[in-house]
Amino acid sequence: MGEENVSEKGNVSDKEIAKGSNRTVIFDGSYGPRPARKAAVKRVVRVSSNVGCEEYNMYMEADGINNIVRCYGMKSDWRYVYLFLEPCICSLKDLVQIYSPYALQIFQSESEKMRLISVKNVLGNRVTLWKENDYPSPLLLKLMSDVVCGVMNLHENKIVHLNLAPRNILIAGKTPNLCTKLSAMAKSKKFRGDNFSSSSHYATYSEQLQFHHEAAKDLFLLGYILSFCIHGGKYPFSNPPERYNANHSPPEAADLISQLISKSADMRPKAIDVYRHPLFWNSDKKLLFLRDTSDMVEGNKRGRLSKELRKLKGQVIGSNWDTKIDSKLISAIEDRGVRFYRKYNYNNFPDLLRLVRNYFHHYLELPKEIQELLGSKPEGYYEYFETRFPKLIIEVYKVVRKFCKEEDGFQKYFLGNLAE
Repeated sequence: MGEENVSEKGNVSDKEIAKGSNRTVIFDGSYGPRPARKAAVKRVVRVSSNVGCEEYNMYMEADGINNIVRCYGMKSDWRYVYLFLEPCICSLKDLVQIYSPYALQIFQSESEKMRLISVKNVLGNRVTLWKENDYPSPLLLKLMSDVVCGVMNLHENKIVHLNLAPRNILIAGKTPNLCTKLSAMAKSKKFRGDNFSSSSHYATYSEQLQFHHEAAKDLFLLGYILSFCIHGGKYPFSNPPERYNANHSPPEAADLISQLISKSADMRPKAIDVYRHPLFWNSDKKLLFLRDTSDMVEGNKRGRLSKELRKLKGQVIGSNWDTKIDSKLISAIEDRGVRFYRKYNYNNFPDLLRLVRNYFHHYLELPKEIQELLGSKPEGYYEYFETRFPKLIIEVYKVVRKFCKEEDGFQKYFLGNLAE
C-alpha cells in the first residue's frame, strides 16, 4: 500500500475511507512520532489560502470538549490541506442505515451497500437500535443523548456548529460501548466575549442576539437528527417541515422534536434543556419523577398541581384506568389485607399516579405473582405502565414544567446538576 509523507508528524495512506462534498476525501493515516497514533486524514482541496485552516482553528477551539472529534494536527502542500482527526468507525447516518428496517429503501447503490456491509462486520450483531415496538433502544437513546451533549458543550463555550447532519456525526468506541462525536467544523463559529448573560463591553447585546440566532439553527437541525434516528433514517415531516408526524414515535420524542423544529427560534429549547428532557431519562428517573409528583399532590390535594393533573384523564387514560390494567392487579389493589392498602378512585388521574408510586415503593412486599406481572424494577415495572398509558410521563412532565418546575422538589429535573 502506498503512502504519502506529508510531514515528519503525519502520514497519509492511499486507503480511502470515505468521500465528502467539494472533492473532500478521508484517508487512513497516522500522526505523531513513532509509535504514531492512527488517524483519519481529511484531505481538502486547497482552492484558497484559508481553506482547511478555519476548520482546524475551530477544532482547536473545541479541543477537549466532550463529544467532539479531536483534531491532532494540520499539514498542507500546494494542492491540499490535511486534517489529522481522531479515527471513528462510521457516521451516524451509516449506523442508522445499516440497522434500519428500511435499509433496502435507503441504499442508493450497490457499492454503497457493500461499504455499509463491511462497516456492519466491524460493528457486529450486538447493536440494537430499536425495540420491538419501534421505539428507540437504550443504546440509540444514549447515542442521541451524546449528540445533544456535544451541541450543549459547544454552546456553553459559545461555539455554534451550523453543519449538523447525520453524516457529520461519527460513531466511536467498541460495540456495545459506542458513543457519538460531532465533526465537520468548517462552518462553525466562535463568539468572543466572556459574559453572554448580560450586556457588557465583552459581549454586546447585538452579539448575544447573533449567538442565540445561530444557536437556534443548530437546535432546528438537532430536531431533524433526532427524528432521523427514531424513524430509522426517514424524515417524518410535512413539506415544508412545519409539523412533525408523531405516528410510531414515543410521545416524549414528539414533544421535544416539535419544539426543536418550531418556526419561531425563540420557542426552541436551549441545548441544556434538550439534554434534560425526559426522552433521555432512564426508567428509574421517570419513576422517581412520578413519585415526587404524586407526593406533591398527596401533600396538597386541593392545590393547583392536583387540579391540573385531574384534567389529564382524557388525554392519558381515556376511560377509567382500571380497564387498562390486569384483573389480577385490580384484585391486589382491592385486597384490604395488604399492609399498604388504600382506596383508589379509578376515575381520578392522580390516583393512578399514586398507584404507580405506592407499588414501586412497596414492590418487595407485593406477592410474587404480582411482581412477575409488573416486571422487574425499574425497567420492567415502568414499561408495564408505559405500554398501557403511553402519554403518562410526558403529560405529567408538561404540567409540572408549566406550574412547578422551580419548586424545591422538582428543580433537579429542570434546573439541577446534569449529573443528577
